[in-house]
Amino acid sequence: MSGPIPDIFANMVSLAHLYLFEAGLEGGIPSCFGNMSNLVDIYLNKNNLSGELSELMMNLSGPIEDNLQSLDLSWNSISGSFPNMSRFSSLTWLVLNTNQLNGSIQEELGIGSNFFGGIITEVSMSKLSQLQVLDLSSNPSLIVKFSPHWVPPFQLQSLRLKHCRSGPDFPLWLKTQKQLIAFLLWFAGIARNLLYLNTSNNQIIGVFPYSALRHSLGTVLLDLSRNNIFCSIDFLCHIKHLLLLDLSDNNLSGHIPNYFTQIERLKYLNLVNNNFSGKIPHSFGSLSALSLLHLRNNSFLGELPTSMAYCTNLVMIDIGENRLTGKVLAWIGEGWPQLKVLILRFSEFYGCIPSNLCGLAKIQVLDLSSNKISRVIPNCLCGLPLNKSCPEDEPRPDSNSSNSALSKEDAKDDGFISEGFYIALGLGLIVGFWGIVGTILLNKAMQYAFVEVMNTVEDFVYVRVEITKARLLRRFKNG
Repeated sequence: MSGPIPDIFANMVSLAHLYLFEAGLEGGIPSCFGNMSNLVDIYLNKNNLSGELSELMMNLSGPIEDNLQSLDLSWNSISGSFPNMSRFSSLTWLVLNTNQLNGSIQEELGIGSNFFGGIITEVSMSKLSQLQVLDLSSNPSLIVKFSPHWVPPFQLQSLRLKHCRSGPDFPLWLKTQKQLIAFLLWFAGIARNLLYLNTSNNQIIGVFPYSALRHSLGTVLLDLSRNNIFCSIDFLCHIKHLLLLDLSDNNLSGHIPNYFTQIERLKYLNLVNNNFSGKIPHSFGSLSALSLLHLRNNSFLGELPTSMAYCTNLVMIDIGENRLTGKVLAWIGEGWPQLKVLILRFSEFYGCIPSNLCGLAKIQVLDLSSNKISRVIPNCLCGLPLNKSCPEDEPRPDSNSSNSALSKEDAKDDGFISEGFYIALGLGLIVGFWGIVGTILLNKAMQYAFVEVMNTVEDFVYVRVEITKARLLRRFKNG
């Protein structure tokens, strides 16, 4: 079928569903369609329809107005401005993208991927009680301005507001949308000043709109964890001041790009429980400020890059449950002097445990289980599950001092405490408490930042729990 829509449909008074997409149709919509009272769905997308949208919609005047639920005119050559649609009381699905629409929307619904401008308010939506899909995206001149107290008459399933001017305030009316499945939102007005973004523990599914972060040059905290996001993480190359990055517990896959030289200030990186594969990039070695690195439960393979020896501030590294292989590198004992927790379990490392690990003076948790490592244990290693006790676990001789029951480790930790210490502690509490807490109380942005930073304490607590557990095991062994 090609050419204009034929008039034969005028006799099909009982027709309910009309699907004529990709049929080579030209011209407009016949006026006879307006009398087809049973017509519920009209799909004319991907044709060559032309003319003014307002004229096409006038041909749908009549009994059809009360029953029409779906109208798809996308991918045509329709032009003109957006008409009044309030007379279509049952309309739930309207698609007009990829046409030549323009003009200003004053009081009516706007549709994505066109050239709309003006302001759209809640007045435009007041009669659309059956609306389920709303797409206002890719209209950079369109201003979406709803009252913060507005309660919509509809329950959306899909909402797209990217690349339109919907900020800078968060749309509070979204709290009323209990059936929302697909949601895409971007505030173009606040992107450049965005310091932290936390969308963790939600039900976000699909591709994250990383293009929205390209201009967020000042972002320092980014937490997208515990969702179901799958996309490339190339957007990280545009965020050069990141201190914390948490992408854990998602569905991210593929190789990690080799661009970490551009975010060398990063202190915390968590990619746990994803589907990343390939080798760990050599650019990790440029992360000299990195303290915590979590790569557990992915599909990384190959050897650890020797460049990671330059990550001298690492306190904890967990790269277990991957397909990493090779010998346990000797430089680990020399390159990571601050390391307290090293977890390489359930991987494919082999060979002997290098004696250089004895150089990890602060190590308290060393997990090499479920690898192919030989049973030769360096003499410097001690503590459970080994039979050799650590020096600090040996009981001390009795002393008349009230602190004689302390272990050597505890005595060493408390050796610096003196009267001057308590005086300095009191002054420090007074000055520090009001200096920090006062700033937080007076600055709302600081309040949010404080809460965000406190959320990262979770992993540090995990480190301390592991350390405490190791100490208790040693003490129970010694009775």
